[in-house]
Amino acid sequence: MIDRCGKAQWPFLMEGSVDDYAHQENIALFRKKLAEPHNDQERGVILKLLAEEAKLLRSRPKR
Repeated sequence: MIDRCGKAQWPFLMEGSVDDYAHQENIALFRKKLAEPHNDQERGVILKLLAEEAKLLRSRPKR
């Protein structure tokens, strides 16, 4: 599949794994959630999840 700019799109050209994509999307979601109002307990949970996702993404072997 080719986009309007002539670049191949997923799934035909995968620069990273599906796991990497999922981690990146989770990180983006948790950062967005942090921008919303939360109590201290909710914010702590979101920060913990964000840290875990970032660690998982960093620990993946690079291709």
